[in-house]
Amino acid sequence: MKKELKENSFPTPRITVEQAIESGTVMQYISETGWQAGKSTDSYTWRWMRRYCVLDDWNYLTFRDLSERAVSQFRQYYNSHTMPGSASNVGIPVEGYNMFATWDLWDGGYVANLGYVGAPTSSQEYGASLYLSSWAAQGYPDTPLPNVKFYKLQEAKKWRGGYVSNWGYVEQNRHVLGATTSIWFYKTYSESERPLANLINFHILLYSNEASMTALKKRFEEYWNKTTNSYEIDDQALNRYLQSQYYQATYRNIPDALAKHYGVIIRVVTRTDSSYGRKYGKDYLVIAYNPFLRTYMYFDPITGKLGSLDAAPIESGQVETVNFVYYR
Repeated sequence: MKKELKENSFPTPRITVEQAIESGTVMQYISETGWQAGKSTDSYTWRWMRRYCVLDDWNYLTFRDLSERAVSQFRQYYNSHTMPGSASNVGIPVEGYNMFATWDLWDGGYVANLGYVGAPTSSQEYGASLYLSSWAAQGYPDTPLPNVKFYKLQEAKKWRGGYVSNWGYVEQNRHVLGATTSIWFYKTYSESERPLANLINFHILLYSNEASMTALKKRFEEYWNKTTNSYEIDDQALNRYLQSQYYQATYRNIPDALAKHYGVIIRVVTRTDSSYGRKYGKDYLVIAYNPFLRTYMYFDPITGKLGSLDAAPIESGQVETVNFVYYR
């Protein structure tokens, strides 16, 4: 019998995981780096300013800016040779532990005021419990799972229903966030069909009618390259097709677009047509973002598995990309 998850299934803390991770971490960052208390400028945005101005640095930041800086601080912990909390006298803050645990990166160590906290065991349904005002399992209303974790559980066939960030309760038979049916992503065995398979999965993500491979082959038949035996669809042609199906987003912030349930394809450009400026390359259907590791999760229609794309060189401009961001 399917277990029904309710808000009162077990005692829940008074604050959400997002508040515990973001607010707690940000407040610690503020106290350590000279920012003074925040002042609300409207119902959504909080701003802080430094007690003393610092040259060559931002002196006014939004809550999002501070959150990203705090995440970066913990990322440095993760990338260091020694895991945080490796000794009892240098236990990581609780907010740091929650962040590691949320993203499946906690391998055991000391946590401030909690002592030694071991790595999660396989018996724990969705990974390590979080500590807010008390221990709480993940996958409940106050402790929703990140999208990245949801897809990893789906791939491992371990999803049994629960709460997912920005999606509310997701049933056990729902395999793709946003899909109207219980189908999993489309998989093809032909590398030449990769761009078309990505489009089929793009439709699935945006809960529209699933496109058929036959229909897409006819739609893009003029882009079949007989020399390479593959479809080479330039960015302008791909945009024209998507614009006929959906609304194009007016901004290109990928993490925000994913949070808004938009469909995202990132093309890593390998060639540009010098005459018309058309761009070609390899497309990635992005389905989630890990701010801790700064990676995009994508579904590979050839292997049928999840993959990760390093966001840092893309965001810095080291790697040229074209982003296709659309919504229904």
